[in-house]
Amino acid sequence: MKIIRRDFLRLASAAGASALFVPNRLFPGNSDFKTRVVVIEDEKACVNRKIDKNVVQIMIDEGIKALTGLTSPDDAWKSVFPGITYSGRISVKANCINAALPTHPEVVYAMVNSIKSMNLGGQPFNENNIIIYDRTTQELKGSKYTVNTSSAGIRCFGTDSTDVGYDTTDYDVSGSTERVTRIVTDMSDYLVNAAVLKNHYISGVTLCIKNHFGTVNNPNKLHPNNSAPSSAAISCIPVIRQKQCFYLIDALLGIISGGPFGQPQVNPNKIIMGTDIAAVDYTGMKLLESLGCTSTGTSTHIASAASLNLGTNKPDEIEIINIKNPSGSSGIIRENNETADNPDFTISYNQTTKTSVIRFYLNTESRVNFRLFDYQGRIVATLKDEVLSTGIHESTIDCSSYPRGIYFLVAKINSRIIKEKIII
Repeated sequence: MKIIRRDFLRLASAAGASALFVPNRLFPGNSDFKTRVVVIEDEKACVNRKIDKNVVQIMIDEGIKALTGLTSPDDAWKSVFPGITYSGRISVKANCINAALPTHPEVVYAMVNSIKSMNLGGQPFNENNIIIYDRTTQELKGSKYTVNTSSAGIRCFGTDSTDVGYDTTDYDVSGSTERVTRIVTDMSDYLVNAAVLKNHYISGVTLCIKNHFGTVNNPNKLHPNNSAPSSAAISCIPVIRQKQCFYLIDALLGIISGGPFGQPQVNPNKIIMGTDIAAVDYTGMKLLESLGCTSTGTSTHIASAASLNLGTNKPDEIEIINIKNPSGSSGIIRENNETADNPDFTISYNQTTKTSVIRFYLNTESRVNFRLFDYQGRIVATLKDEVLSTGIHESTIDCSSYPRGIYFLVAKINSRIIKEKIII
């Protein structure tokens, strides 16, 4: 079997049932640990510009499970929203400036439906605590969102709605004084960034980083210098940085030239998701390049995000999981960018409460090194370090000798490295 490299979780509090998902690399400077981006593609998602919401729902559910390494959307979302409770509040920033190609409602509502699967204290998450927003209610209406300001159902409205507006705190963003929508400052505990795949005549691309031009009150002042570092600096505003925890790019359709306005020009049928804004946007930018976009060279704001410690835009620090046609009858196909092209070895493990048996196959004689790390990145044990012959091998971890918690098995075989999360 191919290994799906695990991203890294830290322990939940004693009251929490799930682990907490860590957005960026847990151990800075350790190249063994990478940030994960999931790209879900389904050829049935959007055909002739008609979106199949049922297929999109499957894409979202499978994507969030692959991103977190957890087996249900319920547990996966609880790891994305650390400490979430029934009364927690989540805002979702959609991109509706171009009604011909917004973040599609079918994608955002599918994500919200998946989020609602969280079981909190024996009851599903309160959907009225979810707000889908953009700068104006009219832009949301024009993009076919269902506007709702009532005390029932998923709420959806713009910052220009009655009694909303912008918070009174002024922030210096690259020399421009900006205020943040009260939907984020006063009405949310968690912030989701749901962008759409478009190029931009000034900043090269419009993805998650630039999506927050609809979260502050003076976005037109932030375009100089290809929007760098100003667009990234918005995500450094403390109230945004503290709450923003998940990023999605709707790439069912896209614009590769003349954006951000105009009609869709390409139909990738993909959704990109992750918890690292720079890595997600870098992946979206590379997708635009592969589709023929020639403006990505001016997308310097993505590098700005990395320099501001918002994430990474270095390919060797990003692990991409590709999921293809999850709605197909033949089953889900997952490809890992680190191991899919050169499966020199396979590895699996069978875990009980007392032991973990690691079973691996070597195609050729190889130097094998297995180390166990705790969740803080400290080496707990070196389990194996020797040259082994071609064939099947096993190694056993005595789980009873370690405290309960989350550990990471790092296997180095010749120059290749793979990782696996182990819960004891």
